[in-house]
Amino acid sequence: MKVAVLIAAVIALVALGFYLVPREEPEPVVQASLERPRPNTVVSDPTVVFQRAFWKHPLADDRIHHAERREWSDENGVKRWQWFISVDPSAELVKHLREDNAFGLVPMKSSAEVRDAPPWFTFESEDIEVIGAQGGNMRLSFSNSGRLFATDSGGGFQAGASESPSVPPQAAGNGRLPYSPPPRPNP
Repeated sequence: MKVAVLIAAVIALVALGFYLVPREEPEPVVQASLERPRPNTVVSDPTVVFQRAFWKHPLADDRIHHAERREWSDENGVKRWQWFISVDPSAELVKHLREDNAFGLVPMKSSAEVRDAPPWFTFESEDIEVIGAQGGNMRLSFSNSGRLFATDSGGGFQAGASESPSVPPQAAGNGRLPYSPPPRPNP
């Protein structure tokens, strides 16, 4: 019994020691590393954004409500881009995007949450039909009210591979062609 009391006393003292010993608080994690850098260029001209987004000029029936294109660049050019557009599309634009399927888009179950979207780029996900790029970021969300919310983003322009010097093809053998034509068979 003395052993049990002694063990209980030791456990109580160890627990009391852990409770009374001051602990150092861990340093708070700095969230600055999670912030995304601001774009170098922001374009809000509706016609320019429309042209860069859909690779065509807007028609008179395309009513653009909001548009924004962001670009992150350095001395080597554009490194990243992202655009958003809200438009009441013309019948021609809907045909171009849906029926002609100009960008090879497929039906999607829902619109994925778009990071860093402008405040005006909001819609009810139950009220839309979404088509998007497989393995890409382009999303076109057609609302039941007729409005189109579209977005895409990409990695910018990459430098091409350097060209190898042009080497003329080598002839078989000693590197030169014969001076005489090949023999002709007798008819």
